[in-house]
Amino acid sequence: MYNAADAPCLAVLTQERLLRLFKKDANLAFDCVVVDEAHELLEDDGRNLTLAGVIAVAKKRNPNVAFKFLTPFIHEAKNLQSRYATYEIAPFKVSEYVKTEKYFLYDVRNRGGLRFYDQFLNDFIVAPDSPTLDRDEQVVVKYATAKNLVYLNKPKDVENFALTLAAALPEIDSPTLDVAIQNIADYLSPEYHLLTCLRKGVVYHHGSVPDAVRSYVEKLYRNEAAIRYVVCSSTLLSGVNLPAKRMFILDNRRGLGRLTRASFKNLVGRVCRFNEIFHRETGTLKLLTPQIYLVAGRYLAQNANVENFLKESANVQKKERDDVKNVLLSQSDLSDKKQRNVLRAASEFLENYETGVVPHYADRRAQTPVGKICVANGVVEIDVFACEAKMQAFVDAYKSKSPKISDADKLLNVLSRLFVQNTEKIPKRWTPLSNESARRFYAMLFDWRGKRLSYSEMVERFVKYWLDELRKDAGKLIYVGKWGEISLTENGPLNWVRVREKTRRQLTNLAIVRVKEEQDYVDNTLLKLVEVLHKLDLLDASFYSRIKYGTDDEGTICLIKNGLSSSAASLLLKKYRAYLTLDVAESRVVCDVESLVAAMTAQRENQIVIDEVWNCL
Repeated sequence: MYNAADAPCLAVLTQERLLRLFKKDANLAFDCVVVDEAHELLEDDGRNLTLAGVIAVAKKRNPNVAFKFLTPFIHEAKNLQSRYATYEIAPFKVSEYVKTEKYFLYDVRNRGGLRFYDQFLNDFIVAPDSPTLDRDEQVVVKYATAKNLVYLNKPKDVENFALTLAAALPEIDSPTLDVAIQNIADYLSPEYHLLTCLRKGVVYHHGSVPDAVRSYVEKLYRNEAAIRYVVCSSTLLSGVNLPAKRMFILDNRRGLGRLTRASFKNLVGRVCRFNEIFHRETGTLKLLTPQIYLVAGRYLAQNANVENFLKESANVQKKERDDVKNVLLSQSDLSDKKQRNVLRAASEFLENYETGVVPHYADRRAQTPVGKICVANGVVEIDVFACEAKMQAFVDAYKSKSPKISDADKLLNVLSRLFVQNTEKIPKRWTPLSNESARRFYAMLFDWRGKRLSYSEMVERFVKYWLDELRKDAGKLIYVGKWGEISLTENGPLNWVRVREKTRRQLTNLAIVRVKEEQDYVDNTLLKLVEVLHKLDLLDASFYSRIKYGTDDEGTICLIKNGLSSSAASLLLKKYRAYLTLDVAESRVVCDVESLVAAMTAQRENQIVIDEVWNCL
């Protein structure tokens, strides 16, 4: 929805979208760039390499750009200095204890009862009259307050615990919850586990919950007093603000590693937000001492030393230290050869993306149209410079004898032949492209995309697809990623389930998370490669629009570019066109959103869709 003619422009972007935006408009430059959660920039994962890269590009585009790094978890401000962008860092730090957490440790596994951890004295104090509780959910229920947040690392654990917690609570009689349950049932399925939890005042929140439902759940938790518990994963660390007043941490991991001191402090900072403490009508200074419970139970790693973890994470006397791992930051350690190789690859990509960013550059440059387009579209999974000649030869041969791609099967085959067969080491993210049955599966997803199926329709088709496979093979295993229970090898990951061992309800819930995860894979991995084919002029124009947007209708595409889902956009054009003024050429939408929402409410449209329209328009 960005237009070069827009001035001034205020943009809220991920680093990946900013990377694409910079390439879309060679003249785009910003006067000010604000980086939130800036402590994460120190990490060495791909996303933060990209973030450091776009900071360097922003500086190259406008030497006078002002950077604002927001974080309470950096000890030395100089550690945020980019290797390829010089800027003065003047730190402004507030050291205070206006809000002071009270930490408690309940040891379920060893029946150790409740202990208080004094973060100032770095010592544990046994709580008097501590009850003996045998299960994690008993601890949560015992010490819960009006609004509670329960943290777990794995989405699978999030859902399992939410169901376990719900089973320990009474059912709630609430007309608001009845409406919410009906909305979610219509949007996804009446068999969704979240509905069972909602009836008991519990919701869950993780990355595999559909985006629109996740936003709806956040709104419910904020506004409905009957919903007392939200069980969540680290998705909550990314700036989601909820009115939680007490926290229970059932797992001290984040991803494959432990919660760092910074991420732990960021997590506990999600409860008793200042806007809740100082709210004119409902605020109370009692919230300045939020209670945080670390529960050593079934979800905590068996070898976890919870006492040491609390001492390392919460002790206010512990000396702070920044660990700079991002090679695109000037303070990173390059004594290791592996780190130097990572820097070389990152620098090659950056300089080929934006000439002049890397001073005194003397390494490889892309020599072919394929190579240059891959760099422009952020294809960093492979060594583009090493394989671009083979890839270009394939493109030239294909163009000379084949028509433009206009169907999904052909698209997936060409993606495989171009990106997999011309690469010596196949990236893990591209493994499905090397498998014929996986290519057929993603071709099917692209076809569904072109038909603009609703989420509930896709869930039903997933279940039908699995049951059809079961009829062909009684022992059929299906890949479900992190939701699996079976490994194909002795020590391999548990990424599979056996269809015949699952009820239809269980398959439906697996389908809901898999639709979300597969859509994310298509959007974040496959469509990036599709964009390369589009720039190489290998795709039929109408087919490309259907693949990217689910339609080739310009009005629908205009609404999608403004943030609406394909199904919501179709609904508005079909039933509420009179409320919209579309400028297709400029991708602009003008409407009286209050009147539109009132009309949708009067027609009893699904509240999830109404919220989506309100949030986007």
